[in-house]
Amino acid sequence: MLASLPAHIRERRADVPLDERVTWIGELARKNEWRRILEAAPAMAEVAERKGDFRTASGLNYYVSQAHIGLFDCGKALSAATKTRSLALQAKAWGAVSVANYALAHIYGQLGNYRDAEQTGREMLAQAARLDPKRTRKLEMHSLMGAILRQTGKVEESKQQYRFAIDEADARADLPSKADALEQVSIGMMKDGDLATAEAYLIESYRIRRIHSPSYLGHSFRYLGRLRQLQGRPREALRFFDMALASPTIALFPFQVHYLKAQTQILLNDWPSALGGLRVAVGQIRDLRMHLPFGDQLRISSEASVQDVFSLLSDMTAEKAIEGRSQQLVEESFIAALENRAASLRARSGARESWSKKLPEEYWRTLDRLRTMQLRGSADELQKLRRRLTEMEASAIQEGDRIIDSAPSLPAIRRTMLPRELLIAFHVGEKRGWRWTLTQTTLEVRLMPDRATLAAQVDLFNKRIAEGSQEASIVGNALFRSLLGDIPQLDDSHLITVIPDDTLFELPFSALVTHWEGERAVYLIENHAVRLAPTAIIPSKRRESRSRGFLGVGDPVANRADPRWRAALPWWRRLLPLPPNPLESPRLVGSNAELERCRRYWLNDEAMLLVGIDVSRERIVDALQRHPFALHFATHVVRLNSDREPPVIFLGLSQKGTPEILNDVDIPASMQPVPRFVTLSGCGSGRGTLAPGTGLLGLTRAWLLTGAEGVLATLWSVVDDSGGMFEEYYRVLRQEMPAADSRTAAEALRKAQLGAIGRGGAGAHPYAWGAYFVIGVL
Repeated sequence: MLASLPAHIRERRADVPLDERVTWIGELARKNEWRRILEAAPAMAEVAERKGDFRTASGLNYYVSQAHIGLFDCGKALSAATKTRSLALQAKAWGAVSVANYALAHIYGQLGNYRDAEQTGREMLAQAARLDPKRTRKLEMHSLMGAILRQTGKVEESKQQYRFAIDEADARADLPSKADALEQVSIGMMKDGDLATAEAYLIESYRIRRIHSPSYLGHSFRYLGRLRQLQGRPREALRFFDMALASPTIALFPFQVHYLKAQTQILLNDWPSALGGLRVAVGQIRDLRMHLPFGDQLRISSEASVQDVFSLLSDMTAEKAIEGRSQQLVEESFIAALENRAASLRARSGARESWSKKLPEEYWRTLDRLRTMQLRGSADELQKLRRRLTEMEASAIQEGDRIIDSAPSLPAIRRTMLPRELLIAFHVGEKRGWRWTLTQTTLEVRLMPDRATLAAQVDLFNKRIAEGSQEASIVGNALFRSLLGDIPQLDDSHLITVIPDDTLFELPFSALVTHWEGERAVYLIENHAVRLAPTAIIPSKRRESRSRGFLGVGDPVANRADPRWRAALPWWRRLLPLPPNPLESPRLVGSNAELERCRRYWLNDEAMLLVGIDVSRERIVDALQRHPFALHFATHVVRLNSDREPPVIFLGLSQKGTPEILNDVDIPASMQPVPRFVTLSGCGSGRGTLAPGTGLLGLTRAWLLTGAEGVLATLWSVVDDSGGMFEEYYRVLRQEMPAADSRTAAEALRKAQLGAIGRGGAGAHPYAWGAYFVIGVL
């Protein structure tokens, strides 16, 4: 560190005041000398913190966070910004707290996590409003908030923030900041289609920067290129994009400029150059992922922010592969379609099981508050708690523990496949879709219908099944022919692994109708076992199985009228008024019998049941220490608050009368050691929220994040019928233990579904068995 200091500071290092050193760090920041800041500022911050000078330590950590942003290391930037806020709170330096939130909002925005960016930005402005404007960075804060609000669709409020920033810049004669604000206003105008006014603002911003802040001209070139692209002047746009890429600094990630340049080259029919640029962009995204925070929510938002790049690369290479019959492009399109999808899941799946042990005590208290707020809190409160959990994960997990995501490779995927296995992957786009079929020796790509067409067909199929309509078979056959009917390898394949996309996560593949035998519809499941996978997730190492046995959780006390709940209460609690229960639910009468039928294939000392008042999060965690092979939930699965929140597992009432839930954060953080197989037999347990680039967010993903190899879940409400189907499912799994994997689970489910069809009656209808599916790792 000392070698980086100026001579007059280095020679008098013992008696140079700390504030003089901080001033020097600030000068380096104004010159964008990020690496020099990182050589000196962290050690200075430690000295200040040891002396109890939390205000100075906070300021130095702010510069550290800015340096990491400048070097595109978002993980370290988030950790430093979070520490900046913590130190500022200790110092009760409210201006520094608002500046720390400015840094955090900037990081969230860079990662495409605009919900957290907006919430943090509002906290930032509320704190700054109580302070002396001359002692805050209100101009920059309002400009940043304007950009964030534009991304969240709050156009008028965004304009108000920009107007304030421009007026404030004029009042201060701060021309560089005015140039930033003018540029941000022009971006909104381009989105609104007001290209003439946008051009005037961009040119004025460019003029100011040429004189006052030439190091930021890369910004101007990037947006002038975008303007020319929208104006239908692609050759001029290319020149601006080239100048942006040649600039010494670009605040936005360079891959975005390569993506815009590739779009322009496609307009000029220069697809080889476009393809080269997209490959560069993907390489930059891979580098970026090495420096992402550990927190899952931030990885999900980053996947959404880069999805357009992978989508365009996959779409373009698939089209050119068909035109030129290039097998190399077929392979590239296939990998591009899978690489970004659930990258967060691939990265987390290789994490050490002990990562949760590194989390601070505050994490678990915050998780408790999240569970409580999910029952009665607002969406904003929930988002704030999720954001805080993500920040603590990012800060607690050290550099050596971070998992570097790796893209799937064709040879690695093929090594996981069996001789008679067929892997089918989909990419669903706005204008068209694609389907890849992979065997151990072949890979083919075909054009598919667009998103709107597929969504309408899937929705109609599910409605007809729910109605018990004869038309369900006709719609199911039409979907089969559209999605799978032209695959010659299908006849030779016993196992089908499907990687869905978008609306196809809601499709009961097993209930598709392949053909008719007389008047009887023949379903896909009758000739093929079907396994779903969220992406090409290949565990870095198969776990040696210490697990044996079965853990069943079910028949919880779901309402206060249940006599089991009152019987378990001490006498004095029965005299107290009952607390409100927002999850009052009917008792699952058949779930106890369901668990008893599931356990019969294990020896008595290998099976454990938690039922009634014994169902709780703590007891489940304790039971997992016995390393069960399979975990079965025969409980309600409910959706709380809004469709933006994933479903939760309802564990019934505690002895205090309050509902207990198991949510998507709880599961990867607390449920260790994880069983190899998890069954969620509750209604709609396999549904969730579809996220761009990631896929399905919900309980199935949470268990796969934890390390489960296979999860059995449902697409819609199922009948509480004492679990006859699960008896056959566990019989097969138990026979194959300990070598069973998600393929085994898919085959076990197939046999159970065939049994339901063979028994006839109402249970033979696809509504009774088609809801069930297995999703797992390759």
